[in-house]
Amino acid sequence: MPKKAASREVRLLKSKLNGMKVRCYNKNYEHFHRYGGRGIRVCDSWLESFENFYEDMGDRPTPKHSIDRIDNDGNYSSENCRWATQTEQCNNTSVTVMLTMCGVTLSMSQWGRVLEVPQATIALRKRLGWTDEDILTTRIGFGRKREAHALIKKGMQITEYGVTSNRVEWAKVLEVSVDRIETRMARGWSNHAALFSPFKSRVRHERLL
Repeated sequence: MPKKAASREVRLLKSKLNGMKVRCYNKNYEHFHRYGGRGIRVCDSWLESFENFYEDMGDRPTPKHSIDRIDNDGNYSSENCRWATQTEQCNNTSVTVMLTMCGVTLSMSQWGRVLEVPQATIALRKRLGWTDEDILTTRIGFGRKREAHALIKKGMQITEYGVTSNRVEWAKVLEVSVDRIETRMARGWSNHAALFSPFKSRVRHERLL
């Protein structure tokens, strides 16, 4: 990407982050009641710096993509945000994932607050096909941890630089969390970008050449 285009993209991304802060913290914003007024916040990492936001979200896949919260009741965070087109966002506004236990139905973010469990944990368990009861009652780090890892390891194989392996093994090679790779791919990043776009701490990919 030419330097001027890259500079424009960075300015646009900074405006996206600033827009989130306005929606969540500026009580004079006309639609504050739909964001901050409902308890929606920007995660501490993104409030701390634009660099943290950029590391998590990266560049827009296309100019038609913008930030979308996967769970409309959830916060602006790496676990709950993705790049999505307007069509995808319109579809998402009417589809908030709900979970039911003991006759009580709440969104993932609401259950997270009630049970004091990270929303990312609840979302991962949902993707892995757990029942609502298992999602909400299994202690973190116990129960089906082995089964969860087995399911993740069956994930799509990725071939880069003549090396074919699953996401778990790529994460080991690059010395990063598999969750960070999974998050990037869920947002529509290409395999190459998901693996080799800079992380804060990772080995140089030239070792694979």
